[in-house]
Amino acid sequence: MTMLNDVLAIVRDQLENALQLLYPQAESWVKFGNVGQSDDDSAPASINKLIISLVSLQNNDNIGSLAQSRLGGDDRYYTGYPPLLLDAYFMVAANFTSANYEAALSRLSAVIYYFQQTPVFTRDTIPTLPATVDKLAVEFVSLDFAQMGHLLSATGSKYLPLVLYRLRRVPFVGASTGGVAPAVRSIGRGHEAGEA
Repeated sequence: MTMLNDVLAIVRDQLENALQLLYPQAESWVKFGNVGQSDDDSAPASINKLIISLVSLQNNDNIGSLAQSRLGGDDRYYTGYPPLLLDAYFMVAANFTSANYEAALSRLSAVIYYFQQTPVFTRDTIPTLPATVDKLAVEFVSLDFAQMGHLLSATGSKYLPLVLYRLRRVPFVGASTGGVAPAVRSIGRGHEAGEA
């Protein structure tokens, strides 16, 4: 089963590894959070960090919704619905103090460079991908000033240097409904017309 937190945790961990190579430190650089909300417990821990926030989910409806049959390991066909493929939009915001503004821009630049060089995650490069995910593709999303204003307003965020990305076709796969027929492996000679 695909879970959004698992998929985004892979993105977070990959960014963290890349940033630690460039800017090693004992603390992490990247964490999950909502830059529009800060409670007393998490606010200090979010300062001078890159914050990943899920912004939106949209249906990527390139596949129909009719039931399909697929061959299982027990040589029977199973029915089920095709996966629901969602595009997950997430932002990476540099939540740095004014005194560390230059560092904020350099860390955000590192994020852009990382995804430019590594736009696709596969099981070969990341063995920890969920079983239902063959690959993850990350695309930069360009926002004009009006769209940026709407995004900040919708998330309740103050302006921070940020980038928006789309994680394409995250699959949510439903369970199969059961074996419906054995697979036909060969056509043998049997009862033909006129045989007794």
